[in-house]
Amino acid sequence: MAKFARVFSTLQAGGVSILEILTVTAKVVDNVVISSIIRGLRDSVQEGTGLAAPLKQSGLIPPLVIQMIAAGEESGALDEMLEKVADHYDEEVDHAVKNLSSMIEPILLLFMAGLVLFLALAIFMPMWDMSKMAG
Repeated sequence: MAKFARVFSTLQAGGVSILEILTVTAKVVDNVVISSIIRGLRDSVQEGTGLAAPLKQSGLIPPLVIQMIAAGEESGALDEMLEKVADHYDEEVDHAVKNLSSMIEPILLLFMAGLVLFLALAIFMPMWDMSKMAG
């Protein structure tokens, strides 16, 4: 959603036509399902409908995105609304990455402690065995 909103917003602010924007964003978005929804949206817009209604009918686009697009269509500030959506999703991704890294950190710490223990035992066990034989 962040990539869709960011590309759409940038192209809209640049004065590109809606149909061209939808063609480009359908190619840019990595998610195949979202890309097909955008291609369907392009067909709907070409027939004269707005952006929000076909997105809502898809059932896969988050309500926040649909509401922001609807508000942007009504106010004439679609690029600004989509910029806010993109910022929101970018912040959400950053937050998720921070949470994931904080969850992985203890696991990595235990792994490193186990590795150090293994190496220490690999070095000291033969030395202890030799001292037992000498004594």
